[in-house]
Amino acid sequence: KRKGGLLAGLPSRGKLGKAPPGEPLQRGEAETYVCDHDSSPPEGQVIRTDTQNILIRALVQKRRKEEAAREREAREAAREAGAERAKRSARD
Repeated sequence: KRKGGLLAGLPSRGKLGKAPPGEPLQRGEAETYVCDHDSSPPEGQVIRTDTQNILIRALVQKRRKEEAAREREAREAAREAGAERAKRSARD
């Protein structure tokens, strides 16, 4: 069994740091994290939950991105066609 490994030498504190390297924690050894600074949210902050399914949201975003790209390409093609017409009319 390899002791330490990738996590060897990392700082630790509390009961989590007292477990011997390479050994599993015993039930009840790890303590609950207690924040030692003010973690209250900014005044006026409102957290809302997005009710749309993440897969549906990803598909909608992908479709919007594709539509925007098509519109951009159409505008560029129209601009190029207009420039070409202007060149032809200037030659005539």
